[in-house]
Amino acid sequence: MLFRSRDERGRTVRGAALQFSRYPGHFAGARYNNQFASAVTDANGYYEVRHLPEEIVHIVREPRRSGVLGVSHLAVLPQTGKTRTVDFGAGAKISGRLFVNGAPLASTRLQLVTDNRGFRDFAATTMTDEEGAFVFTGVPFGTRYLYYSAEPQKRTGDDWVRVRSLEVNTAACDLGRIDHRVGKVTVKVVGRLKDDSPANLYFYDPNLFQVHIAAEQRRPRADGALYVFENVGPGKYDIHLGDGERRASINQMLVVTPQEPNPTVTVEWPKGTASIHGTVDAPLRKLIGDRLFVLASPDRRWEGYIRFDDRGRFELRSIPAGQYSLILLRWSGGNLPVTLKQIRQIG
Repeated sequence: MLFRSRDERGRTVRGAALQFSRYPGHFAGARYNNQFASAVTDANGYYEVRHLPEEIVHIVREPRRSGVLGVSHLAVLPQTGKTRTVDFGAGAKISGRLFVNGAPLASTRLQLVTDNRGFRDFAATTMTDEEGAFVFTGVPFGTRYLYYSAEPQKRTGDDWVRVRSLEVNTAACDLGRIDHRVGKVTVKVVGRLKDDSPANLYFYDPNLFQVHIAAEQRRPRADGALYVFENVGPGKYDIHLGDGERRASINQMLVVTPQEPNPTVTVEWPKGTASIHGTVDAPLRKLIGDRLFVLASPDRRWEGYIRFDDRGRFELRSIPAGQYSLILLRWSGGNLPVTLKQIRQIG
């Protein structure tokens, strides 16, 4: 496989570190048998890698550096006996001007990625100028999502805010002026035994076990069980809360409208008195290893996490009355649910 690296404006990048992996770069390489090869581009931005497997390979540029501009992540499929050239600068040129709440978003990092930022197969980063203008170079055709960084100086990385989806299907596209409105969502929780656990805000997805992060995890404020999510645009979301003991969690849907961009929402923790218990026999424990059992309602508004001891025994309490499925989560580049048993009524 031949490789060429270019920056956000199509200029050759020399001495770029490359990583060729089975999974996206945030997974531990040794644990998941992840990394196939590594390389550094030459003076012309090229490098050649041989003997890659005939499966999806994630190529990440400068995996241990933040602030990399240009295309930094591509997923490709090598073919045995064929040489393929992968050019991080080949693809569409996307330009425009981004305004947030009426003002140009100046000197800010932008990112184009696939839908799920956690399990993406493409990523590119650029910077806006003083007028909010931006340019991406080398964007493959397909559906991409535009994000901007709300807090670029955080130690844990950027707090990315989704702006909109883009259909990239031409070699050059000027998006013109993009106006994005954001507000603040305040969440209050009542009825939960422990109020010190974090909360998440996800984009709503009716598909079970699909998680698309809308805002970074929040801890409750000192003035009670209050969570505040800034820079939230209009749309449909799930407020995701745990019980503080990693035994159960709930989702409550929230719709943010342009007419009410700063809603305050009260989430009431469901009360439950039912329980289930059982035993997983030794052959099944050996087969599934440390994979996770989940008891989930049909709409995934409530779910409990089941862990068994060294003899295979398990018990889950405080379950609200309702219908549930007992699900085994498998890993294959993402969570794949397998329904083991459906329970018509608990409680």
